[in-house]
Amino acid sequence: MTCKKIFKELKLTGLQLHLAENSLLVIQNDEQKLLIDEKKKDIYPSSCISDFVKHISNHLNYEINPVISYEREIDTISSLEQQKIQSNKDSQYDSIKDKPEIKKIREMFDAQIDKDQIKQLKK
Repeated sequence: MTCKKIFKELKLTGLQLHLAENSLLVIQNDEQKLLIDEKKKDIYPSSCISDFVKHISNHLNYEINPVISYEREIDTISSLEQQKIQSNKDSQYDSIKDKPEIKKIREMFDAQIDKDQIKQLKK
């Protein structure tokens, strides 16, 4: 079962869904940690975090009381999705940057390609 499916079953919305997508629950032996993306440190009030933990506990039928930790570069659903998007943009850029038509336009107009604006046209 995927995390996204669990979050859907829990009917998480709003800030709790955002927290779920930007955190990682680690349970190893008797140690429990809720790792939250450090960039999101000031977003979630303690009540949101405790409600989220209660939802997870109820879903697991197991009382959890994780240590809350804010960390950099954790593989959350949100960060993995962003990495995937960036990788797709990079590969799209690589596939067009050396095409003669693109080179000609770049030279003619002294233009640069903005990776964020590359979109595949629908046929």
